[in-house]
Amino acid sequence: MPFSIQTNVNSLIAQENLRVNSNFQSQTIQRLTSGYRINQSGDDAAGLAIANKFRSDTAELMQGVRNANDGISTLQIIDGGMNNIGKMLDRLKTLATQSSSSTFTGDRSVLNKEYQTLVSEIDRQAQGIGLSTGGRFAQSMGVYVGGGTTAAGVADTANGTVTLDLANSAVDTKALGLKTSVFSAEGRVGADIGSGSATSVAAIVGNTSNTNPTTATFNFSGPGFKNVAVTVTLSTASDAKSLVSDLTAAIGTAANAGTSNTNNFRNANIQASLVTDANGAQRLQFTSSSAAFQVDAGTKTANALMGNFKASATVTSEGADVASTVTGAGVVSAAIPGANETVDLLVVGPDGVEHTTTATIATTDTTAALKTTAINNAIKGWGVTAALDGGNKMIFSAGAGQSFQVAIGNDKANYTGLGAWQGNFATKSYTGAAPAGIGASNTSTYQFSVNGGQSITVQVRADSVANAQTDLQAAFDGNATLRAAGLRATLVGGITIDLSSTTDNFRMSLAAGSDLKLSGAAAVAVAGTLVASNAGKSANNVSIEATSTSSTGLDSANDVISFSGMRTTSDSQQVSISTVDDMGVLQATSITLSGNSSPANSATYGGNIDVAITNINAQLQSTGNASLMKIAAVKELNAAGTAEGIRFISSDASFSLKIGSAVNNTVANPVGLYDGTAGAKATQNIIVNSSTSGTLDISSASGALQAGIAIGQAVSKLGTAQAAIGKGQNQLGYAINLANSQISNFSSAQAQIRDADVASEAANLSKAQVLQQASIAAMAQANSAPQAVLSLLKG
Repeated sequence: MPFSIQTNVNSLIAQENLRVNSNFQSQTIQRLTSGYRINQSGDDAAGLAIANKFRSDTAELMQGVRNANDGISTLQIIDGGMNNIGKMLDRLKTLATQSSSSTFTGDRSVLNKEYQTLVSEIDRQAQGIGLSTGGRFAQSMGVYVGGGTTAAGVADTANGTVTLDLANSAVDTKALGLKTSVFSAEGRVGADIGSGSATSVAAIVGNTSNTNPTTATFNFSGPGFKNVAVTVTLSTASDAKSLVSDLTAAIGTAANAGTSNTNNFRNANIQASLVTDANGAQRLQFTSSSAAFQVDAGTKTANALMGNFKASATVTSEGADVASTVTGAGVVSAAIPGANETVDLLVVGPDGVEHTTTATIATTDTTAALKTTAINNAIKGWGVTAALDGGNKMIFSAGAGQSFQVAIGNDKANYTGLGAWQGNFATKSYTGAAPAGIGASNTSTYQFSVNGGQSITVQVRADSVANAQTDLQAAFDGNATLRAAGLRATLVGGITIDLSSTTDNFRMSLAAGSDLKLSGAAAVAVAGTLVASNAGKSANNVSIEATSTSSTGLDSANDVISFSGMRTTSDSQQVSISTVDDMGVLQATSITLSGNSSPANSATYGGNIDVAITNINAQLQSTGNASLMKIAAVKELNAAGTAEGIRFISSDASFSLKIGSAVNNTVANPVGLYDGTAGAKATQNIIVNSSTSGTLDISSASGALQAGIAIGQAVSKLGTAQAAIGKGQNQLGYAINLANSQISNFSSAQAQIRDADVASEAANLSKAQVLQQASIAAMAQANSAPQAVLSLLKG
């Protein structure tokens, strides 16, 4: 190597080694002072990435442990509240047991006041701990602890979350079954079937005016069951107590018939018992601890046992009539002039199916009885029969509580007492002769019927043929039913009435005023009844709805929802029903009612109220939703006692339905469900909210017995809820154990990678210090080396 002044290679080497040794010393000092082997990514990039992952996981798990501990604290608070509710249930059970004793001589109302106070307190405390129905903790909740991965080792938040399922752990009185859990239907208040009474069980059974007095049939309807007939034999029932025993056996027999209808009836667990009032009077009571229901008498004897007696009876123990009947006007008894009279009949039976036929009234049928026989023979087998009321009025009847319709055609002389109707049920056209009744200020009132439907009254001017035709056509165009059928009036010498429809039929009758001779023959000027439609239930045979249910009601009279059958294929209506389940979640469905030419094959047919109710309930049950399946439609008379209607009942606390606008509905001719109460602002497209159901009552011995059963079930439900809380605490405890283990192991793994080895780094520091001193000394020597060049230059 040349001896050079310009480049001091040794100095450069010394400088570089000094720099390296200095960096080594700095790194060693940094590691010793920070405690970390890796202080920057350059120290160990791969190791730092792994260590950071461990550090992040540790931080997540440490917060997760705190989350879990918070969750345990919350569950412990809830658990303490539930223990307190358990103590209140014990007190409720004590009060109910005390009140249920027949030997209790104190004031049950005092016990009931404390009972109701405790029930309210349970609701308050359940809300306080977040476990009321729909409460903030009465749901499925997730506590994120961390550390979760998939099977492939990829981080997964779902696997790091502990799920606490408290969705079915509400502990308020609704969830525990202390509300809306006991439903009772009692006989008429004031009635007395106890021994010694004029209307005792023995008197009712012994009264031969009650058809088949030794048997009584009660019909039950509710969620999933309709008109389940419970028939009890009363031959051994000498008093009210034995009646209850026999009824209990009969209910069991009916409940075990093996059909879906009776299976649902069995699930309702309806029991028979007696209610004794303050005066010692006894009346029959039916109760259920699980379902809303309705009961009505199927026989006169059952009606009497429910306290419904015939007002005109000579013996007070005779039950009110239960058969569905309609009575016409007086039957014309005069001999029929000329040929026999052929009368057209349209009958809509209890099944909603429409039948048409003819009945021939012979010229020899001069008495009302013979004419009635002719009608009865014609409609035999359709579920409707004709008879006389003891005079000359025709009575049409069906079974107890059944709906039906009878319409008459071509009875121009009104021989049946149901109105003077021209034409039959297949009429397409009438062509009239020149009217004879035209005159100034004259008017004519006609009734028109399409397809045997309800009467539509039309009033027209009769001062000229042209004006009459104009008014008729305007009336046809102004009525939805007549317009849909294509009814039209034209001038062809006289006035021709016909249909543009090829599927509909019509008939008409002159009700009053001048005869326009629309049919070419004189009409009898009487106001005839178009359709004889029964009210289904007599005013004395009121269906008894179980109390403590939530139910629909209209206006201040709590009236039923009116219903008009759907008869044409274009008739349809949507009804939306909603309720809130035990978790506070809204549950809703929409059901359909429609007219149909084949009702036996339609699950939505609403031809009459009976089949409509059947199909409404079938659609509710088909939802499979537990809350919606508690709702049922039942049939009742309206508040005026003049027509049948529909009421919806449920064991849910409350529910709501929206009655949609039906196709072809008009105010004059309603279709489907509607608000028929006086002064209703709207008949359809309305929302009807149910009432709310109440709390169990122990002010009577029978109520206390039912309350005791419900409280026992509530204790079991509370235990289930407490088990869910305990399970949640254990889950979180196990999760904390795992997280702490992971924290320790992740921290250890991170330390192995990133923490500095102090002993090794201390040795390195000594090494670095010595090397640095040596480097400085060597560099001093290297820097002094060029001074030797001067000795070469001396001379």
